[in-house]
Amino acid sequence: ALPFDLVFPEVFYPNGDVTHRVGFDAELGNPPWDAIQFKSKEFFASFEFQILNAPTKRERETIERRLLSDSGIRTKFETYQNEFEQRKRANDALYQYQKVIVDGDLAGRQLDEFRVFMERNTQLLAPNGVTGIVVPSAFHANAGATGVRKLYLEEMNLLCCYSFENRRKLFEIHRSFKFALVVASRQGPTSDFRCAFYLHDENWLFDETGT
Repeated sequence: ALPFDLVFPEVFYPNGDVTHRVGFDAELGNPPWDAIQFKSKEFFASFEFQILNAPTKRERETIERRLLSDSGIRTKFETYQNEFEQRKRANDALYQYQKVIVDGDLAGRQLDEFRVFMERNTQLLAPNGVTGIVVPSAFHANAGATGVRKLYLEEMNLLCCYSFENRRKLFEIHRSFKFALVVASRQGPTSDFRCAFYLHDENWLFDETGT
C-alpha cells in the first residue's frame, strides 16, 4: 500500500521529471511467507480462546456457529473475510505474474505473500538495480510459483538461488522448512545462474574455495 515513488521522490524522480521514473539500486528483504487467506480459527480465538484446543473439526464448528449467532461477531467476521477478498482483487490489478495456467489449470490457487513481494520488488528496481531476498523453497519447487520464476528467469537476470534446509535452526522456524536465498538484477533475461540445494551451513556462502 505504500506509494514508494511519493515517499522517495528523490529516488524515483531524481531530476524532477515525472516522465522519467527510476527506482532503487538495491533491495533486500525477507517478506512474509504466509498464504493470503483468512484463518477462521485464529479469528474466533480472539473471542473464545478454547477453540484452539477443540479436538475435532465438529467441535470447532460448533463453537464457530455459536459465536456467529452474535450479530456483532458475525459482522466483524464478514469484514475480516472481505478484507482478504479486497487484497486479492488489488493483487489481480497490480500484478501479472501471480496467476499462471499450467497444463490447462491454474497453478497454485492459494496465493502466497512472498510471491507478491517478489514481483513488487521488480517494480521498484532501477533499470540496473539488484534485489536479494529470502523466500521459502516453494520459489524453486512449487507449481504455484511458476509465474514468479518466469519473471525472474525471463524478464530479470537471476544471479543465484541457494536453497537451505533448516536442520541447524538458521531461522526460528520448524527444522523441516526449507528456504532459498535469491539474488537477481533487473536487466534480463537469464542466461545462466549459480545454484545449490540442500545446504545446511551458512558459512558455505562465505567460503571462497567452495563450489
